[in-house]
Amino acid sequence: MNLSRYRLDPTVLLIALLVAVNLGAVIGLVTARRDARRAVQEGLELEIRADARALEARLAAEHDSLDFLARSAPFSSLPTDHGVDPVARRWARLELEATLLLYLRSNPAVTRLRVRDRDGVLAVAQRDGKVPTLAVPDDPLPLELWLLRATWPLDGSSELEAWLDTRPLVADLGSALELHRTLPADPQGPLEAVTSDRWQPPLKGWLERTESDTRVLGAVDRLAGLYRGTLILNVALLPVTLLLGALTVRRARRLASLESERRQRERLRTLEMQVQHSERLASLGRFAAGTAHEINNPLAGMTNYLQLLREDLEIGRIDQAREWVPRLDEGIDRVAGIVRQVLHFAEPGAAAHESVDLAEVIERTVLFLNRHPECRDATVRIHCEGDLRLEGDAVGLGQLVLNLVLNACQAVPEGASAEVDVDAREGDLDGDTRNSIPGGTVVLRVLDRGSGIVPEMRDRLFEPFQSGRDSSGLGLAVCHGIVGRHRGTIEAFDRVPGPGTELRVRLPRRADETETTGSTETEGEET
Repeated sequence: MNLSRYRLDPTVLLIALLVAVNLGAVIGLVTARRDARRAVQEGLELEIRADARALEARLAAEHDSLDFLARSAPFSSLPTDHGVDPVARRWARLELEATLLLYLRSNPAVTRLRVRDRDGVLAVAQRDGKVPTLAVPDDPLPLELWLLRATWPLDGSSELEAWLDTRPLVADLGSALELHRTLPADPQGPLEAVTSDRWQPPLKGWLERTESDTRVLGAVDRLAGLYRGTLILNVALLPVTLLLGALTVRRARRLASLESERRQRERLRTLEMQVQHSERLASLGRFAAGTAHEINNPLAGMTNYLQLLREDLEIGRIDQAREWVPRLDEGIDRVAGIVRQVLHFAEPGAAAHESVDLAEVIERTVLFLNRHPECRDATVRIHCEGDLRLEGDAVGLGQLVLNLVLNACQAVPEGASAEVDVDAREGDLDGDTRNSIPGGTVVLRVLDRGSGIVPEMRDRLFEPFQSGRDSSGLGLAVCHGIVGRHRGTIEAFDRVPGPGTELRVRLPRRADETETTGSTETEGEET
């Protein structure tokens, strides 16, 4: 017997399970509504029974309170016209009326109080709306179905009459209650009998709770309606859910594949870093030549300053000699910075960055080069514009400016006008929006009046050991490395108007603003 033909499709099982779960929920809602209705009815019956007993207690309490009033002092000595001083009689009447008004104020259910003896009415106080007032003794009181009356004998032949309104007592118990003197033909809610023999006529009424169970059951009905809509929506969205499930499984598999590829790339990157480290160590020999070239520049300046210092000391110009000592210190600092760069090159990692004012670096470097043999006769003009503060390596940036200016001075042919312009400004040049960096940039330009671009050097301008003159060819290669460590760019152009060359460096204000590492355009020359 082949059982495979009876195997159910997983999709059919899923749909059947969904329908069964929703059907069970609907049946549960119907059952819950029935149970809720029964619970509400039982709760209303208990509440109406408690309210009826509370109303009876209130009627008894009002009667006892009036009974206490009838035995109070103002009613024990009522004013009469027989043998009493008129002034005392008047004060006694005022005290009686004040007592009646005060009682009406503190007992909202009492509508009218009247005190009379065999000769007539002594005082009447009744409620005019909500305000207790004194009334005319003969003023009739309208008979209402909800009014109850009681009488208390006083001293002699006097008596106290009180009329009680049951409506405030019922309202105090709840706004959904109503008192009937007869059994209603069609009650809207549960009923409970209310009796009291202390009042006239004897109260034998019915207290009805008009609050229905729709408030509670309405929420259940709304929930059931919402769930029916949800069930229909579930059935309608089932195909979409299955499709999304299939896409999710496919995406999970794709993510797993991408994660595996990422791990492979990380292992490959680790191997590449190891190879690069080995290549760094292997290239230290070549880099030593560049280091000697970089150290030679400040040493040449220091030699010149030492010669000037020696001459000033020989002729006794002590004050003039003191001016060369800071220049010698600056040269020593530059040599120390170059040595630190060698250590950074030997071991991967970037130099510590700090806040550097590029304008100050430019001025200090140009001042240092004023006595350099190759820059002594050159005219170096500095133009700084805007806020030129950025995050970088002050020693490296100083070496960058030194190499660019010294290279520009060396590019001028012998006998020509040695003019070098150093221009630094905040932001990109007007109209130059290529490779814009969020957070802002600083642009440094060094322009000379040399012979211009050497065509054969155009594509190899920033490579080490490439030079169009009799030099080591490491100056611009070192500049390229410094700019790269600051995540900037360096480009070379023909100066407009010529002749000459413009070297343009763009540096981000913050070292982490861009992910690129100093890509360069080789549209220029080494000058």
